[in-house]
Amino acid sequence: MFTRRNIALCASSVAAHIGGNGRYINSLIESSSKMPSLNLDVYAIKYEIKSKRLRKICYLKRNDNINYIPVNGIPLAFLLNFADLSFAFNLMNKIKPKITSYDVIHFNQMQMPKIVDFFLNNHENIVYTLHHPWTFDLKENNDKIFWHSAVKFDKINALKIPKIITVSKDSKRKIVKDYNVIPEKIHVVYNGIDTDRFKSFEDIQKNENQVLFVGDTTNKRKGFNILFNAFKKFVLKEIPEAKLHVVGKQKGLVDRSVYYHTFISDEELVKLYNSSMLTAVPSVYEAFSYPCVESMSCGTPVVASSNGGIPEVVGDNKTGLLSGLDEKSLADNIVYLLENQNVTREMGRTGIKRAREYFSLEKMLQETIKVYNR
Repeated sequence: MFTRRNIALCASSVAAHIGGNGRYINSLIESSSKMPSLNLDVYAIKYEIKSKRLRKICYLKRNDNINYIPVNGIPLAFLLNFADLSFAFNLMNKIKPKITSYDVIHFNQMQMPKIVDFFLNNHENIVYTLHHPWTFDLKENNDKIFWHSAVKFDKINALKIPKIITVSKDSKRKIVKDYNVIPEKIHVVYNGIDTDRFKSFEDIQKNENQVLFVGDTTNKRKGFNILFNAFKKFVLKEIPEAKLHVVGKQKGLVDRSVYYHTFISDEELVKLYNSSMLTAVPSVYEAFSYPCVESMSCGTPVVASSNGGIPEVVGDNKTGLLSGLDEKSLADNIVYLLENQNVTREMGRTGIKRAREYFSLEKMLQETIKVYNR
């Protein structure tokens, strides 16, 4: 453990409600706030730091050792394809006067290679969190011009930057394969959550037959279409009383058994995890899965796909059930857990232990600091 080290966290977005990147940054901020000997300057888009609405749902409270430095840029939620680029150009000028005062400069998400060159030429300890190679996004998105550039820039950066953090062993394998990065400089650090916030509450009663989905319903990668169809075609035939609660935007997929919740706080999310019998995570690909960990930490088992880093998070037949992406297999696992509550309760208890042992904020920060110190 080091003392009085100054860290620049170049975060771009701190919007935890948008996706895993935002949650990752919030986790680093929150865990660092509990370590007064660690001084953290968070460089993020000005709009998000100033937003009162985001303050309600993100960990943007100020501590003596946490300082937020606004950078002009386009808010990520408004114009995704140009948000990181606009942020990167302004970041260089913002950080330049203080660059020698930092012991570590930690980037999250893609930056322009020329800007990365500036930092590599002016600082010796650069760390880059690469959640997964963007080759998958290139295949799945229509905006081929942007994503071709993103993959190209990301690969250049990954080859240049001496220390890379990624969030699962599966992601590390893909970075090595798709970007030709040597495995020795890639360090796996699992994401962490506040297990004292995401926890089981005995006074919150489980609603029989309630299934929960947490994620971006508009992103094909999250697999909400697969879940919706599985629920409507198969689950409701077996259990007509089943209800699907969705934390995400209403996408036009409407059914009287489906309930949507948008823009909710962590406290409200914890209540939904606790009141649900299981959480469904039918992702086409996830390098890691926050909903899996959050659900397990609340004592609620998971029905998920066996893709990407999910099997590293969910213990199959221990803290949940894993399957392929076909609607019938997903539905069968959901029905099984809804109909076998003894199994569901046991998986819930095991999930709490697993989340606390492997996916706490403290564990995440400890492993991140080890990378800083290498």
